[in-house]
Amino acid sequence: MRAETGAISDSPPPASPVPERLQAEIDLSRSKILNAIGDARDITFIRTYGNIGDDLIHAGFRKLLAGIEYKEVSILELHDVRGELGIISGSGGWCKPHHSMVRYLHDAEKRFERLIVLPSTYDPSVKTVRDALQNSSALFFAREKNHTN
Repeated sequence: MRAETGAISDSPPPASPVPERLQAEIDLSRSKILNAIGDARDITFIRTYGNIGDDLIHAGFRKLLAGIEYKEVSILELHDVRGELGIISGSGGWCKPHHSMVRYLHDAEKRFERLIVLPSTYDPSVKTVRDALQNSSALFFAREKNHTN
């Protein structure tokens, strides 16, 4: 058996797992979210509930906040929580099939000086969603530029 030396260096670098255009969008989104958080000192990450996809969203946000001190609480357990900045996890809970997040928004706004909702899908054709978005002082990030049913 003969070993080849230098064969690896002659190979092209491995392809990035994320296409360049998409990586640029991810980097921009990350920057916008971190800028919105700013220099807040009292941060509470508010986890939504759902399936394994929601758990993966939570894991991604924890990675985004690496190195930043924050508390974490379930949206179902907000009754004793107050603070400077509440950050609600992204979800699909703002659209026609699942618009459960609307009922938690007002309560969360009362408990935090500022509120951010991470990238989510919003369907303004649903009256309760539209009303919640129009009457809220929260900063909403969207997953898509346009929502179509």
